[in-house]
Amino acid sequence: MAPFTFFKFVRDQRTPLAPVVKADLTGKTVVVTGASAGLGFEATKHFATMNPGRLILACRNQQKGEAAISDIQSSTGFSRMELWIIDLNDFTSVKTFADRFDNEGGRLDILVENAGISPMNVDERTKDGWLGVFQTNFIAPALLAYRLLPHMLKTAQDHSTTPRIVVVTSELHYWSTVHKNQAVINSPTPLKALSSQEYSKKASPDDEYMDSKLLNVLFVRDLQKRLLNPQSL
Repeated sequence: MAPFTFFKFVRDQRTPLAPVVKADLTGKTVVVTGASAGLGFEATKHFATMNPGRLILACRNQQKGEAAISDIQSSTGFSRMELWIIDLNDFTSVKTFADRFDNEGGRLDILVENAGISPMNVDERTKDGWLGVFQTNFIAPALLAYRLLPHMLKTAQDHSTTPRIVVVTSELHYWSTVHKNQAVINSPTPLKALSSQEYSKKASPDDEYMDSKLLNVLFVRDLQKRLLNPQSL
């Protein structure tokens, strides 16, 4: 990957966006996390125009999720949407979501891991004891991907198709300086080191966010290497 530069940033801002891709998703199942607002909402609305068999909005808030479904149905006419609750700040919620998919999900063609947070404070902790930005932006999405991966591999085999996992990251990952932190690099448990209070004392909320986005990139690269058949996903 080429280094990120200010020139590249300016060039990207002045370059017209490529046409939005459309495809026929008839019979296919799509899951989008963080689907009630922002990029997740817009992605979900776009998927709705491609006639998926099932479109699952994975949201933390019931009311906002229901409002998103109403808005999308009103603007697209598409109605095959389901609201499933998931809170990435809570591993139990992620497990419950995955267990439900084991029982009710069936095939899975597209998983968009979009949900994330940008912390206001450096030491916001989850009930599981992790730094909130790392659990929400990286650890929980990785857990969800691993739990749903068997469904996607089975979908590839049963339907001769190529499922997709999309992890939304940010070019801000270029600014992460975690590779310079020897305490993290040399730790036998680097994730715990990143989530430690010692690390938080030296980091800003922006630092933590950029690190979490870098972890997204590294996760996808490593997952691709670990697949027995990389062409299947």
